[in-house]
Amino acid sequence: TRKKNRLRSYFGNHLRVCIASLARLYRQPAATLMTAAVIAIALALPAGMYITLDNVGKLSSGWDGSAQISLFLYTHVNKQDARKLKQRLEKHKHIRKIELIDKAQGLEQFRDISGFGDALKYLDSNPLPIVLVVHPEVTDNQPDRTTGLVKELGKNKLVEMAQLDVQWVKRLYTFIEIANRSIWVISTMLAFAVLLIIGNTIRLDIQNRR
Repeated sequence: TRKKNRLRSYFGNHLRVCIASLARLYRQPAATLMTAAVIAIALALPAGMYITLDNVGKLSSGWDGSAQISLFLYTHVNKQDARKLKQRLEKHKHIRKIELIDKAQGLEQFRDISGFGDALKYLDSNPLPIVLVVHPEVTDNQPDRTTGLVKELGKNKLVEMAQLDVQWVKRLYTFIEIANRSIWVISTMLAFAVLLIIGNTIRLDIQNRR
């Protein structure tokens, strides 16, 4: 019975204090709204920044997946050897698909893009090489794997030059990593600020009650 009385008194006191605290908050709406707004902003700001950063990371992974590696073969390589190289490279585990652009197709594309169609008529032969356009299998946030694939393909004896522009991808991922660390630092500081605000509010309320 004595323990029950203590428990009843304990919960009864907490209930009375809770009702009294709600009443005090109701009587001071301006201060209550300001305190609640500060806490809400401090909690919502890092969450919003993290969601934005996560969306940017997902969007960048889609850009990275559309990267292409252009393999410029030596001019003496014929179409048959280029097709054999294409068939061998298609078995590579990090390559999704390969497109072959022969010399005639390359010259036609160059004529359409450059606008020097009339000048190209005076050429004795086609100076353009056969090009293999490689579409790599790129995992999220791993542009270094694509760079390693470029170096590997560039060592082939039929390939004169392997080209891929992933510098902007690396810079984007570096920015995302720095921003992610900054969000963690800001979140920690804001969480500490929220604890200080709540603790100070409780301390002031206790002193007023005393």
